[in-house]
Amino acid sequence: MRTPPYTALLFASLISGIIGLGCGLGCPTVLLAQPTAFLENPRPDSFQSGLSVISGWVCEAGRVEVIFDDDETKPWQAASGTSRNDTRGACGNDGNNGFGLLFNWSLLEPGRHTLSVRADGREFAQATVTVTELGAEFLEGVGRYARLEDFPREGTDSIVAWQESLQNFLIARTDPFASSIQSMDAVGDSITKAFNADITTCPNEDQEELNWATSLTPDDGVLSQAERLESRQDATIKVVSPNSAESGATMLDDFVEQTHEIKASLEPLAAPRYTTVALGHNDICGGIIDKRNADCPQGGDQDPNQHCRTTPEAFEREFRKGLDILIEVPDLKIGVAALVRVSQLCNHPTKAACGLGSGLSCGEVWELAPSVLEGREEKGICGSLTVDCSDERIADAYTLARQYRDILERVTYEYAAIPAGQASPTLTVGGEQVGGASKADGTQLSFSNASWEYKFTEQDLSCCDCFHPSSRGQTLASRLLFDGFTCSEGDVCCGEGDSAVDNGRCTTEDTGGRFVPGLF
Repeated sequence: MRTPPYTALLFASLISGIIGLGCGLGCPTVLLAQPTAFLENPRPDSFQSGLSVISGWVCEAGRVEVIFDDDETKPWQAASGTSRNDTRGACGNDGNNGFGLLFNWSLLEPGRHTLSVRADGREFAQATVTVTELGAEFLEGVGRYARLEDFPREGTDSIVAWQESLQNFLIARTDPFASSIQSMDAVGDSITKAFNADITTCPNEDQEELNWATSLTPDDGVLSQAERLESRQDATIKVVSPNSAESGATMLDDFVEQTHEIKASLEPLAAPRYTTVALGHNDICGGIIDKRNADCPQGGDQDPNQHCRTTPEAFEREFRKGLDILIEVPDLKIGVAALVRVSQLCNHPTKAACGLGSGLSCGEVWELAPSVLEGREEKGICGSLTVDCSDERIADAYTLARQYRDILERVTYEYAAIPAGQASPTLTVGGEQVGGASKADGTQLSFSNASWEYKFTEQDLSCCDCFHPSSRGQTLASRLLFDGFTCSEGDVCCGEGDSAVDNGRCTTEDTGGRFVPGLF
């Protein structure tokens, strides 16, 4: 049994006539061999802020109260009688001796305070603490996170995030990789190629030097993940250039090929290695304008009743195939990002276009721009969604994209749990048998929902084609997917709405301080 580290833990007054009843004032004070009450939190001389629990245990008490600074007019009653089997030896009873009080320290003035804990009116513990508050009894609408480098040990960082409900910071994630990544590549589509990111030139082509993942161009207005890694290490890393992403890529047709490229490009380079994975947007936006079709260009892998978009089964099959290739690369961190909620495009039809579309709105650009899909000329950029942004089109795009997102999350965590040297599960998905790849030593997987959760603004959207991220949007993607972000007035999240249309548009906003982790 632990002995309390402060002298006021026990008082002889808790027991009547401790030894030698009636010996009077000359009776020596003798403490019991074991304490009958103990204040565990807060510790003496500790620092307190936000909301935390004042807790401990007491053997016999009908009422436990906390008094601050001897103010008898404001006793705070703690809940008591909770199970504490670890106190059986001291108390000799069934162990229901715990007490706790959830207390908001911001109710006290900043500075030193003394608290007294009493059982049925008798003090059994005292502690002096220093209180710090943030200028409000309950701080609202603030979202912050920070990376603590080399904590709790050198080479491992911790991301702490403000939790409004607790009025304090909590450790949201630990990251042993950012300090050591030596080489990097990327899987993806035109977003990872930074198509039309520079809204001053609108070249209608890839601008890879501005992409969110692997760009290493100083002073270009985009702070990529590769640059963030170099800043963390204060050293250069090797980045594959051009990266393995490809404009127009889909999970259905291109993920497996790109993962072969990643394996070939990264295996010869220094470890630890890192690749981002961000696909699925063209599996949604490559759909045919008409919702229902007699057949689809790629047969059963596309849904004829859903604009000939990639079926969830085919999406999962190809994702598993690609992961089976990637997990064979040793010392590789695989960062899988959820797709962007592309149905949000329909929030911005009135945004002014630029470049060749100057003088038009985004809605007009979407309508006029032609695109070719498997030999069929279709009207519009992401025309299966934006041709009229009807409620049905928004709901269909959102619902299928949500299924893709769920697959990315579920399968990534499944592969993350595979021990090194063991094989991925063998199963039949989308009409084919997949799995059976052996996971290499040091290979890790992480998933981030940040790109799905974020409600993007029109400033994040390139005015060149009203579809791809601007350079501002590229930096945003890098930031959200690195450390993560907090749902706040500055970074608005998509809340849970009443319908697929509401969720597709992110009509319900979440600014309540929820933290969404990134890939590190």
